[in-house]
Amino acid sequence: MAQVFSPPVKINIDVTPPAVPQVTAQSPVTTSTPTWNWDEVTGAVRYRVLLNDIETSSVTAPSYTPNTPLIPGTHTLQVIAVDMVGNASAPSAAVSVEILAVGPPAPANLQVDKDPATTETQVWTWSTASDAVAYEIQVRMGNTAWSTPVLLADVLTYTTYAVGSGITLFLRVRGIDNTGTRGLWSDYGSVILDNVPLQAPEAISIQNAAVVENIYWTNDTTPKIMWGAVSGATQYTVEIDGQVIGTTEVPGYELTSPLAEGEHTIRIGVDNTPLEPDNSACWKGFLKYVSDKYDVFGINLIKNIVNTQLNAVLGELRSLESAEKDFINRLATNAVQLSGLNELLQSVNMLYSSIPWAAFAECPDVMAIKQGMEQQKQSISDEISAIRNQVTQLNQMFDGQKQLQNELSGAKSAFNKFLGGLFK
Repeated sequence: MAQVFSPPVKINIDVTPPAVPQVTAQSPVTTSTPTWNWDEVTGAVRYRVLLNDIETSSVTAPSYTPNTPLIPGTHTLQVIAVDMVGNASAPSAAVSVEILAVGPPAPANLQVDKDPATTETQVWTWSTASDAVAYEIQVRMGNTAWSTPVLLADVLTYTTYAVGSGITLFLRVRGIDNTGTRGLWSDYGSVILDNVPLQAPEAISIQNAAVVENIYWTNDTTPKIMWGAVSGATQYTVEIDGQVIGTTEVPGYELTSPLAEGEHTIRIGVDNTPLEPDNSACWKGFLKYVSDKYDVFGINLIKNIVNTQLNAVLGELRSLESAEKDFINRLATNAVQLSGLNELLQSVNMLYSSIPWAAFAECPDVMAIKQGMEQQKQSISDEISAIRNQVTQLNQMFDGQKQLQNELSGAKSAFNKFLGGLFK
């Protein structure tokens, strides 16, 4: 019998792999689930995905977004195209995406229950920061360093137990998310401590007078009254025979009106209320207020802000005017510098919050300093926010820097006028 064959069947031998995918991705990003994309590869029916050198999945669409959030840091992706018979391309070039660590936003509405604080407890509250599962606070007394951060649970209140007389207590708070990433510090909150009982003046005496049975005898009708200094005192009141005859900021008072012959009763009162300089000479008073009240802290803070940090910032901004391309290349560096500006801003805000501006409302020069501080605070905050949330909008950032330069120049002019009076 003759041999019989089946109906013919055709077979196509295909050993040619698909083309290598060309992968792209945006970087850096703040999302924990970034997306990598590539053009469709002719003949490919699926794509093998290697995330951080480990094959994690196979997809049919020309993109990949991880299902599980990735931790902050750099992550790489490679893609292999596979055709219908299993031919696989070579792995694509590794494309990296940097995920920035972005913590919760700065808590808002930081408040203290009373100001000034006349008791030994100060209760602070603030609003919820989105994504925060815990908080950290820091405090500082006057011009001392910030304390070690104190970790709190998911609460919106904290009680300090600070004691002082005329000293300003500062507090700030920041949120922590479930990855442990810390967010931005809030603006300062401040309270003036006035919870140390004053001691009554002691050792009252009359200069050049004889003492007989605890009574001072003198023929001087305008004698000088002496007493010991009281810690925390800002003003002393001289009372004779139940009538206030004068005040002084230092121990000792010399009468200007003669006393009648006979016995008189003298008492010295003491007060620790911060003094407000005379508005009739507001500029001179303001300089005296800062130099007297803040001593090294107030003077050096302003001097450093104007002569060092502010000039350094303006120098950087001047270089940006002439080199927009250089601005783009140095974006990361400027981000660090503007982070430093946030600390500068907070230092200015700390000083700003503790000066009684209302006492100098009639002085345009002082109000110019106040306005300059406010403009500086707003402008630097805007720039930090822009770098954090709009890192790809370089042209807009450049325009913001130029605007910041103009505003900081105005602040510098006001501060220089201040320094001209304080450091001449």
